[in-house]
Amino acid sequence: MRTTTYAGLDYKPLGTGSYDAYFLRATGSTVDATGANVDIHKVNVEYSEVGDRYRLTNVFSPGTQFSFSPSSGSVYPAAIATGCSHPKYGPVSANSGSVEQQDEKTFVFTFTWRVSAGSFGQYDDTLTLD
Repeated sequence: MRTTTYAGLDYKPLGTGSYDAYFLRATGSTVDATGANVDIHKVNVEYSEVGDRYRLTNVFSPGTQFSFSPSSGSVYPAAIATGCSHPKYGPVSANSGSVEQQDEKTFVFTFTWRVSAGSFGQYDDTLTLD
């Protein structure tokens, strides 16, 4: 009998990029851990050749991350707890994400932004690689 062992994705550092979480920034949302307003900020970018997938770490707030595959247009996981709070409605999540590569260094993510009161609709975030 033959067995197969899955070693997982082999993420390796790729560099950094500037991330603009437009909805969070435009609504005056704050990072729960620090109380600071969300702004355009640097994120670490990793890449897995095995999965042809990128991963962003500390993307919305310390400890948050998501991965994406430009070739499939998919974002993982399907729902992301951002660690940020809307000034009126509390905790914010990014849901049902998709990604489109605009050029060599620019990726646009479309998320449905949700709070406890419901959905704010879809807004785009932008990652520009350094």
